[in-house]
Amino acid sequence: ESIPRPGADPDSPEFKKMVELCSERYYVEFFWFPSHGEEAGYWENCWNNDGSAEDAIDINLGLDDKYQVSSTYLFEVIMKVLQPLTMMTRDEHYDDETSMEECLKYLFSKT
Repeated sequence: ESIPRPGADPDSPEFKKMVELCSERYYVEFFWFPSHGEEAGYWENCWNNDGSAEDAIDINLGLDDKYQVSSTYLFEVIMKVLQPLTMMTRDEHYDDETSMEECLKYLFSKT
């Protein structure tokens, strides 16, 4: 709702909302989690510093933190290992004397 897509019209409601958040809030950050998709993967953390310390709460449970760390790690594995595998061809990278298993071991040892 408040994160306009690149090239958005500055007069659009999303753009105006983002400007308002960035200029009026004490703290503003925007995230995109690729594993959650293009629409649902956007998240904003915007707030004012006007509450009392004793009313503060943790916004992430321990399980949420572990999920975030795990999904980020898996995304890195995909980008460093699995994605390059899509580029491997028998003609260029291995032959009858080099197995795919050896190629995979080599790739995993380099990441």
